[in-house]
Amino acid sequence: QANHELPERREGRIQFCGPSSTSGYYRNADKSQALFSGNWLNTGDLGYLANGELFVTGRSKDIIIRAGRNIYPHELEEAVSGVEGVRAGRVAVFASEDKTTKTERLIVLAETRSQDEKGREKMHAEINSLSIELTGSPPDEILLAPPGTVLKTSSGKIRRAACRELYEAGNIGKSSPNVTLQVLRLTISSIVPQLRRFYRYLKDWSFAAYAWSCFALLAPIVWLSATFSSKFERRWQVMSRCAFLLAKLTRVKIQLHGLENLPDTHQPFILVANHSSYLDTYALVAVLPLKFRFIAKKELAKSFITRKPLQNIHTEFIDRYDIHKSIHDTERLKALLNTGEPLMFFAEGTFSRIPGLMPFHLGAFTLAADTNVPIVPIAIRGTRSILRSDSWFPHHGSIYIEIGTAINPGELIAEEESDTWHKALSMRDKSRQFILRYCGEPDMSHHEL
Repeated sequence: QANHELPERREGRIQFCGPSSTSGYYRNADKSQALFSGNWLNTGDLGYLANGELFVTGRSKDIIIRAGRNIYPHELEEAVSGVEGVRAGRVAVFASEDKTTKTERLIVLAETRSQDEKGREKMHAEINSLSIELTGSPPDEILLAPPGTVLKTSSGKIRRAACRELYEAGNIGKSSPNVTLQVLRLTISSIVPQLRRFYRYLKDWSFAAYAWSCFALLAPIVWLSATFSSKFERRWQVMSRCAFLLAKLTRVKIQLHGLENLPDTHQPFILVANHSSYLDTYALVAVLPLKFRFIAKKELAKSFITRKPLQNIHTEFIDRYDIHKSIHDTERLKALLNTGEPLMFFAEGTFSRIPGLMPFHLGAFTLAADTNVPIVPIAIRGTRSILRSDSWFPHHGSIYIEIGTAINPGELIAEEESDTWHKALSMRDKSRQFILRYCGEPDMSHHEL
C-alpha cells in the first residue's frame, strides 16, 4: 500500500503507466481516482519480477487472508479439481465474512455428479486434506453442489464474487426453475417492451406519412406561385407562408434568436449558414423577416421543375468547377449586392448524412472582402435529425436558428488582415467559430480550404 517499487521475487501490486492506460470510469470521478496512484494505474493484479520477467500471481480482490497468510484461490481450485468425482474446472474458492466474528471464512464450492454418500464423504475428506496441505488450515465449509452451480464468465473464468453472493443468499444446491417456466416468464416480460417498440415504430411511420401529405398539399401551391406569379413579392410571400405553415402542421418548432443582429436592409450584406439538410432552406424562408437571394450550385438549374421556380425567386446559380465561369459568377454577384437583397450562402457547399461541420468554401468571404460588405453568420441546428441526407423518412423534432453579429471587413484592421485574402480568411474563421458554437455538431475540418 506504500507505492514503493519492490525488489525481485517480492510480491506486490502490478501498476503501469503510459498512453494505453485508461482515463477512468465514465462520469465517476471518485472511482476513477481510486484507480491511480499518481500517474500509475493499479491493474488489480498481484505479481513479482524475476530475471526481468513479470509473473502474475492472482487478483488482489480474490486473495483470502487467513491467520495472517495469503491464500490464492486458484491454487486450491486446481488441486481440488483433481479429486476423483469432482468436475474439473468447476471449483470455486472464496472468502465469506463471519457475521459474528467479522473474520473471513474459507469456503470451497465444488461440483459433482455423485450422489453416493460414501463417495461424497471421501471427496470431502480429500478436499479437507488438500486445503491443510496448501493453506495450513482446513476450509470452514466444503460444499458439494450439482452441475451448473459454479458460475463462470463467457470466457470460462470462475466468477468467485458471484459464487460468494450465491452462497450468502443460501441458493447453493437449489434446483433451477423449470425451463418452460423460465421461457414463459421471459416471453411475458418481453411483451411490454415489444409493444412499446411497435408503438414507436407505428408513431414514426404515421408522422412520416402525415408530414409527406402536408408537403404534397403545399408544394404544388409554392411551385405554381413561384413559376407563374407575375410579382416577385407575391412569390416570396406564398413560399414563406407555406414553409411556415408546413412547420406548424407538422408541429416542428422553429426557434429564432439574434434577429437584432441583422443589419439595416438598406445596406448590402451577405448571409452565411451551415448546411445539414434539405430543410435548411425551408426553415430560413419560414422565419427570416427579409427577402434574400440563395446562391445555389449550377446542377439545380438542369431540371425545369427546379430551375424555373428557383430563378423566379432570384436564386443565383454558380459553377463550382469551371474557374473562368466562377470568375464571371463572382463579378455578377458583386453587381447584385447593390440591389439591396442580401445573398445567402451555404458555406459548406453541400451536406452529408454524417453529423459534423465541414470545411467552409471561401467564395462568400472573398466576395465580402472584395466589396467591403459585412458577413452575417447563421447557425442552424436540428434539421439533420429531422431529415437526413439520402433519406426520405422525416422524424419529428425542433429547429434552432441563431443569428450572429455582423462581421465587417472594414473593422479587420490588424496588419496581417490588411489585404483581401487575409480579410477573407479572418471572416471565414470568425463565422465558422460562431456556427460551430451553436450548430450542435462536431468539427469535421481537418484541413484549410
